[in-house]
Amino acid sequence: MKRILLSLLLMALILGLCVWGTDRVSEICRNVSGLLEQAETRCCLGDYEGAERLTLEAQALWAKHEGFLGTTLRHTESDDVGILFPPLLSALRQEDGEEFELRSLELRATLRHLSRMEAPYYFNVL
Repeated sequence: MKRILLSLLLMALILGLCVWGTDRVSEICRNVSGLLEQAETRCCLGDYEGAERLTLEAQALWAKHEGFLGTTLRHTESDDVGILFPPLLSALRQEDGEEFELRSLELRATLRHLSRMEAPYYFNVL
């Protein structure tokens, strides 16, 4: 009986950690995406310095959680997001608003995909 209870407790703990990890990945992706949306708005208004500051903040936020994300995501997925930041910043430094918007949309789509991929939808479980 003790083994059954211990096994159930362990399974509940693992389930709790999985739910927490999934929620945390989604939260990080939403925060980074939100900063990129704000940067897009600044860029559209012609404030390239403000857009660069927000983009660097988004990059720093992603880098800050890279250790956690490396344990919950595949390394290629986490690296894909990191690789998309330099061209984004380059477009801002060249004051190319259209290129920045294109790169930002690509990065935000990648973040949305990561968030959805980790969620427990029926097609992710099967």
